[in-house]
Amino acid sequence: MAKAPTREEIVAMLATYGDRRAEDVAEGIDSLELAWLIHQLEQHYGTMLDFTDDDLARMSTVDGTLAVLRDMAPAETAAAEMGPVAAIPGQRAATDPHEVETGALPAGATAGHDGGAVTVSAGHQVETGAR
Repeated sequence: MAKAPTREEIVAMLATYGDRRAEDVAEGIDSLELAWLIHQLEQHYGTMLDFTDDDLARMSTVDGTLAVLRDMAPAETAAAEMGPVAAIPGQRAATDPHEVETGALPAGATAGHDGGAVTVSAGHQVETGAR
């Protein structure tokens, strides 16, 4: 899976089961809705998705489904969705890929960027900022 779908995309897929409006889709997902959703996801991504029993158990709600799908998506997707990194306490946000290249990050931090999103890892707790 290239990128995890958004909540809105999941709800829209669920809404096609029974021809409902998105606002009529409940948070809970029953077994038939889940089977429908998995079929929709496989059609959307053009591949078979392999869920464990634990994954399927977690997918009993829209939030649980989002969590499972985000876990399945590549790490780059999760990093890109986080937005700019604001955290290592006492440091300002590293939002410019140039900062990565010039070493303007805290000592011991490693960083990477993809399409403008910068991720930092230095064994510190990281907080994210809005894009």
